Amino acid sequence: MRTNIGPFAGGERADETLRRAGERRRDGALDDALGLYWQAAELAPERPEAHTGLSEVLRALGRPEEALHCQRRAVRLMPEDGAAQAALAERLCQLGRYKEAFGWLRRAAERRQDDAASGFALAECLLGLGRFSEALAENERVLALAPDHPGLYAQCVAAMRGLGRLADSRSSFAGALRAVALAAQERRDWAMAIRACSVWVSLAPGSIGPLEQLAKAYRMAGRYDDADALLEPALAAHPDRLSLAFEHAWGATFRKDWDEAKRRWDAIIDRHPDLAQALAARADTLGAAGRHDEAEHACLDALARFPAEVALLTVHARLAQWRRDWQTAVARWQALKERYPDREDIDALIASARQKAGL
Repeated sequence: MRTNIGPFAGGERADETLRRAGERRRDGALDDALGLYWQAAELAPERPEAHTGLSEVLRALGRPEEALHCQRRAVRLMPEDGAAQAALAERLCQLGRYKEAFGWLRRAAERRQDDAASGFALAECLLGLGRFSEALAENERVLALAPDHPGLYAQCVAAMRGLGRLADSRSSFAGALRAVALAAQERRDWAMAIRACSVWVSLAPGSIGPLEQLAKAYRMAGRYDDADALLEPALAAHPDRLSLAFEHAWGATFRKDWDEAKRRWDAIIDRHPDLAQALAARADTLGAAGRHDEAEHACLDALARFPAEVALLTVHARLAQWRRDWQTAVARWQALKERYPDREDIDALIASARQKAGL
């Protein structure tokens, strides 16, 4: 007769058996792993990892009813564990028991709102129940958490097919990825933006817009070489695409490679000599490089042609700051404020320049 002495029954022997079971499972020796997990469950019936291990191996061996039974035991041992609940629901879904699975998955998703796997499983269950609109909504929520989840696109297609909108599925998924990417950029979550944009690019090969957004995310994350690797072949194929050229030039500017940045802005101005924003960026680059006289001349030449261009006026004021000519900086910032009174950011710049000028 076996005596239950609590959750650590079997002690070190159970620990060693579980360790060996995990090793055999990772090696793909599922039959050996199954035997070892049974031994661990006999030695320590209150150890939930023995039952979850049994469930995983039985599922992999194509024995779903037994896998479900073992997973139920695991959930009884740790009733507050969201991962165990999600695994139980997955076993139920594999048997087509979607109604029963739904309650478990909803609870798991509520407990673990930031867990993509739980949300993905809930969407799969909703698909099984024929609740396609809800499945698509959950798919989009998970997309915002993990845009590179390998099953999301297929899930989206299944939901769109159920809604009779299969022809729109690819564009809808790309549109959702675009929203995720732009939202991530807005909150400066560059890692998420890179993930979303990477998948977006893969769905729209040859499309410039997703590629530019990915390059921007790389730039803002400080991954300048990755940005250049994307942009340079695209620029070679589309030399007149101004947005590509701008992103390429901003990459060198953010890197503070001033000579390369000037070369890239010069290349844009050679093709587009009347582009005030590029003229401003080149003057700004010269100023940042300490070439203040060249920057001043370049800025004044451009202002003679575009006297109301806010980017040029901003650079002109900043050049006075770089030269530490604080009275001139005050005058230029004040003139810019008079022209653009809604620019609240200028107030702090005026105050700082006035303080340093002793005014």
